[in-house]
Amino acid sequence: MRPELQPESEPSPSRAIWRGLAKRCPRCGEGRLIDGFYRVRTRCDRCDWLFEREVGDHLGIIYISTAIQTATFAAVVLWIQPSSPWTARILLGAAALGLMLLNLPNRKGLAVAIDYLSERNRDKSP
Repeated sequence: MRPELQPESEPSPSRAIWRGLAKRCPRCGEGRLIDGFYRVRTRCDRCDWLFEREVGDHLGIIYISTAIQTATFAAVVLWIQPSSPWTARILLGAAALGLMLLNLPNRKGLAVAIDYLSERNRDKSP
């Protein structure tokens, strides 16, 4: 039987967020969150917390974070004045795609941490 976390040992919101970004369980901080490169595990192997109650729970946050990154790169494209616009577009497009793919596991961890915090707050409400 796995040890249950007591309410007094629940992490602060900032600690849960940092744990998620580090691809660790936002609840206990010890269990791995991601299998392979990007697949979210079903449960924490230490505290047994369910990471995803339904398929697609985290898609909204992933979509929003992707939109923010896309808007940032679009602003950079509009801000710079390259001598060769097509070369700049290709390079910035490749950089944007690479960055989005490389930080996808961390964004998924952030999504799980936010989901954990919202679920934790829902359980405490009257």
